[in-house]
Amino acid sequence: MTGRKPQGAWGAFMPMVTVGIVGASGGLGRALCAHLLARGDVVGAIGSSAARLDSLSSHLGDPESLRPFEADATDVSQLEEVVATLQGLDGPLYGWVNLAGSWAGGRPVASSDLAQLDAMLDSNLRTCYCGCRAVLPTLIANGRGKVVNVGARPAIVGGPSMAAYAAAKAAVVNLTASIAAEVVGAGVQVNAILPATIDTPANRGAMPLADTRGWVPAQSLADVIAFLLSPQSDAINGAAIPVYGPLPSGGAPGG
Repeated sequence: MTGRKPQGAWGAFMPMVTVGIVGASGGLGRALCAHLLARGDVVGAIGSSAARLDSLSSHLGDPESLRPFEADATDVSQLEEVVATLQGLDGPLYGWVNLAGSWAGGRPVASSDLAQLDAMLDSNLRTCYCGCRAVLPTLIANGRGKVVNVGARPAIVGGPSMAAYAAAKAAVVNLTASIAAEVVGAGVQVNAILPATIDTPANRGAMPLADTRGWVPAQSLADVIAFLLSPQSDAINGAAIPVYGPLPSGGAPGG
């Protein structure tokens, strides 16, 4: 791509950049895709369902700069193919966001099912690890780049009946810190965000009676991720950034 962005959120004039988003078709993914496309980025939208990727494209108005990819986020080889395609078509690839994940809970460890632990590790930790493994060689070779991973508030503030989820997200935080230490001096920064419950249609549907006043708006979270994908965040590496949302007066964060 040869276009240039106007001066603004990016500071000085800068060529358009390419960003891959794993888990792009969810509620947060839609908000983030819209934000990055609006500022002029090329977005590789990666998801496991072709139908949901088609819905995402239609929702965004079928933009030219959206590149949909159907891929299994737990398969490094499939993600490496996406990376190679983005680098070849629109490169150099600059940013990567690992949004894929899921939540399950409801039982204390004493009566839990180990299948739930396996599922939480696969959907939250393995997807993040595979995404990082797939993209880092290219970002390092390019000499610059940003990776943003998604932890969660329970990664640092545990709660009852969600131990498997909290453990998986805590592992994401430590994975992020370890990779950040590995890429020091390579021009690449790797950070994580720690949201509380995200205000998305899916979460509202799953929790219709919940008090949503303290939930994090998806657009607000997209703003934070977009900042971490910008040159203004060059001094931030290995951070785990709380994004707990607009808490009610006197309330405590939940997640």
